Amino acid sequence: MPVHRAALEPEGAGFAGRRVLAFAGIGRPRKFFATLSACGAEIAATRSFPDHHPYGAGDLAALTAEAERLGADLVTTEKDAVRLPAGFGAQVLPVRLRFADPEAIQAQIAAVLAP
Repeated sequence: MPVHRAALEPEGAGFAGRRVLAFAGIGRPRKFFATLSACGAEIAATRSFPDHHPYGAGDLAALTAEAERLGADLVTTEKDAVRLPAGFGAQVLPVRLRFADPEAIQAQIAAVLAP
């Protein structure tokens, strides 16, 4: 079985120079925080939650209060954003999977799909 190498890369860098409170309920939150920092964000604080965390009213109130206290914008992952209520106000750092050799994976998919 072939192995295809890939990495997550941030899309739309609009975080350079911004003070943020980053929060995430994913398997490796430190990786998200590092990506946000590499985009130039000033990380005022981070909050990690368990993977697939169901954000409750108490979580959201605490995050909002801390962000206000720090003068920071709330930023989270795309995965977490879908579990937040509409209008909550957290910004999202979008990422995309980039393959090291996209032609190789396209060729493998084409071979599987060929009649």
